Amino acid sequence: MAWARDRTTGAPRYIGELKSSQTGAACNCECYSCGLPLQAVNAGNPNYKRRPSFRHPAGAAKDECLILSARVAALEMLQREGNLHLPMRRVKGSIQGLSGQYHDAWAFAPAETVRVARFEFRDKTAAIITLDDGRTFRLVLEGSIATHQQDSGASLLTPTIVMAINDPALAQMPPDELRKRITIISEHALWCSHWNDRELANEAEEKAVDEARQALDWGAADRETLLHLIAKQILEEEKRIRLPDLTGTARTTLQDGEPLTASKSYPGAMVKLERVLLEKNVGHTRPDVIAEMRESSPWEAGPILIEVTVTNAITEERMQRIRQNNLPTLEIDIRQLGGKVSRSEYARLVVDEVAGKRWLYHPTEALLRQQAAVTLSQQAAERNREIDQRREQETELAKFRKIPESLQRIIPPPSERTTTGSYPRKQRTHHWKHGPISTANSAQWRSCGCTQWEDVLRYAQERRADHQTVAIALRMCSERYGYSISLLVGIWMSAGLIQ
Repeated sequence: MAWARDRTTGAPRYIGELKSSQTGAACNCECYSCGLPLQAVNAGNPNYKRRPSFRHPAGAAKDECLILSARVAALEMLQREGNLHLPMRRVKGSIQGLSGQYHDAWAFAPAETVRVARFEFRDKTAAIITLDDGRTFRLVLEGSIATHQQDSGASLLTPTIVMAINDPALAQMPPDELRKRITIISEHALWCSHWNDRELANEAEEKAVDEARQALDWGAADRETLLHLIAKQILEEEKRIRLPDLTGTARTTLQDGEPLTASKSYPGAMVKLERVLLEKNVGHTRPDVIAEMRESSPWEAGPILIEVTVTNAITEERMQRIRQNNLPTLEIDIRQLGGKVSRSEYARLVVDEVAGKRWLYHPTEALLRQQAAVTLSQQAAERNREIDQRREQETELAKFRKIPESLQRIIPPPSERTTTGSYPRKQRTHHWKHGPISTANSAQWRSCGCTQWEDVLRYAQERRADHQTVAIALRMCSERYGYSISLLVGIWMSAGLIQ
């Protein structure tokens, strides 16, 4: 190894600094680790074949001695160079917010370059370093720093830094090469404790509290109370709020079972507020915020109650008490935000957004429902008429398909009917035909669904005897027996009653 301790002065000695007269035991040096006397090999010899070094007595274990010698060499180089690069110190602060979530922040002491005045070994792995400004710290020289936590040992009275020096080769290096290696090692050192740890811890905690405040998670007995308070502050500052649409809806079911709805609405709008109060009793309720709203057509001026839902939904029992107040009541549900939310995000939700807002009650909603019901009644009547017409057309088409081809030439198909279900008016009207009645087609009449064909023929004979017009007789017979006029025309014509 290239470094040893002077037995007289205790100072580190580098093999390259010895003269030729100090070869062998004349070097007066000993091992830092085991304390055994060392011999200098090829000291001061410029023409050496074997590299100059310090040698243990024959048979002495030296593995541990090489590591400690390397650490001494590192400290000697730090003192000779005078400058030491101390790493940045980082301390974490963490607080639990009202929501139960943790908020973390960090405080930093910057890296700095200091001058080493002296060092003193306290044991085989640690030394006390004294700086020019009088500050001292404990330098732990270990084989690895991978297992050290940055904030471990924060309670130590002496600031401590860990530097990994586990390479025995350092004990063989000359000063120039050692200087480069030590620079790299010091850049990767870690603090275990620091002079300013208490101040850094306080600063980190203050930052964590500030972060919790920004996330609306600090500063009240509970988070729900805090959010109610901040909502009031926001509305007081902004003096405005965007209202969602107010809609009244009516519903019914058509004759074919299809549901039908109609709605009337007040469009959402940004309205101005004049007076904002927090949690004041109104009737049997205590809304989170009460405000006075200015008129903004179609919205009328007057009080508006605002409920801010943080955790639990509005119950039906509470809804009943809200309806009893007969005042516009708006809910702002912030459960959709979840997790952390900033004050600016919360302000945007309360003031500008309609997402998360709904009307729990509004007196005008009943009027809108009435208006929607009138519109719905008209729409339903028209749709039901269309359904009736469609059903009648389907029924007539089914009957027409059952009529024998001999009668289909007489009876117009359903496609020729008007929208009212009657047949198109022809140029000539039907007239009574006098003469005997034929029942030869009675089987066809029955197949067309006319099972009362005898009554239908008897009715026609009576109306013919009374000299009633054919058109009136057809209409009255259809109403009496429930057969279509087109079918009756076909039966009467094939029976020889009309022409």
